[in-house]
Amino acid sequence: MKTVDEALPKTDDSPVQAAHPEAKEPSPSWISRYWGFWLVMAFIVYETTSQPALATLIACIKVGWDEFSMAGWLLRVDPDRKNVFSKMALYIGYGLWKIAIAACLVLIGVVLLLNTFQPRGGAPLFLVVIMTIRGSVAALMLGFVLSTFFTLLAFITALLGGGRLYVGQAVSAARAGRYWPPVTVERGILGLNLGNFSRWLLISAFFMVYAIFGLVVTQRILAGDPNNARKETKTMLFLSTLGLTCMAGYLYLNWKVAAVKPEDCWKLPDWAKSDPETDGGDSLAVLPDAT
Repeated sequence: MKTVDEALPKTDDSPVQAAHPEAKEPSPSWISRYWGFWLVMAFIVYETTSQPALATLIACIKVGWDEFSMAGWLLRVDPDRKNVFSKMALYIGYGLWKIAIAACLVLIGVVLLLNTFQPRGGAPLFLVVIMTIRGSVAALMLGFVLSTFFTLLAFITALLGGGRLYVGQAVSAARAGRYWPPVTVERGILGLNLGNFSRWLLISAFFMVYAIFGLVVTQRILAGDPNNARKETKTMLFLSTLGLTCMAGYLYLNWKVAAVKPEDCWKLPDWAKSDPETDGGDSLAVLPDAT
């Protein structure tokens, strides 16, 4: 197997040795390993701003931090500089999506607990919690909107650049195992390989597009036409057209951009190809420890 030390930009992630993709289990970046760090940050934010919702969101950033870190790692080590921006944008969108989902789950749990243990005569406290949740929901919607923006930006730029996108266990394994390019791995959550998660991000993005545009335009239709029958007709026609457009957009981008396996997204660069007669057929260039 060949060692490559000049093909990539000179960073700490430049390839220096060889190893097998199963050499090491995927591990998160150092800053995301410690809940205490994020809880302390959340406490400081709460004490400074007196906003429990904002403190909750700070704590939830921990869930998406690995994806932000992965975006930076790909920017440093991916030799496909033409399409690296789209891959980086997709991982940023993935991180924002995970943060929003985590915050939703936290807030749902808080509401259920307060609803269960709310003491009699505690209406003022309950109202404060409701106001806090309303602000949190607005922030969560902003997170979903930003995730939608980065996801669609990634897919559109990949489509224009002729690249494909992949989000999955293979990329985490490549980073942890210090090899390149990412290849299909069997392990995953509960030992399963969940495949390419970018499709689910694309579904979420088009759902948000449908929900936002549907809500905005429907409100304008209802407010701008005094005829109730015409309102219903226009609303149904618009929502049906928008739904079919979003479905067609998803199917097209999924077909043209979403990779079936990581090998479709990351081809082995010419400078990293090995000689089967001298290297035993292995064709992986391996990276040093990267976080």
